Amino acid sequence: MSESQNQLNVAAIEAEYRRYRSEEASETIPLRDRILAAWEQDSPRMWANLVANGLTDKMAFVVQERMWRRQEELLAQGMPVTDAREIAEREELLLDPESRPDSEQTLS
Repeated sequence: MSESQNQLNVAAIEAEYRRYRSEEASETIPLRDRILAAWEQDSPRMWANLVANGLTDKMAFVVQERMWRRQEELLAQGMPVTDAREIAEREELLLDPESRPDSEQTLS
């Protein structure tokens, strides 16, 4: 995810979460658990913000659903399933590890 994607907006996350849930999107628990573990380990400031705002599971669900939707877009364009999955994961799930102590990630 880019730096701008790391800047989280509580209302937007909540709205996107509700929209996906209303569409009866399903959640893959093992993937969610891997997402959460990676965030906690590699992005401690973002993780603390998510925890403080009660958004850990909701945000993991949102990025997971974004990944599945991106994969479907790529498949519809004729991309092989393994390539589509890899690209969708890279675009939607991967964060740049927090490497600078002065890089702030805030919820608004």
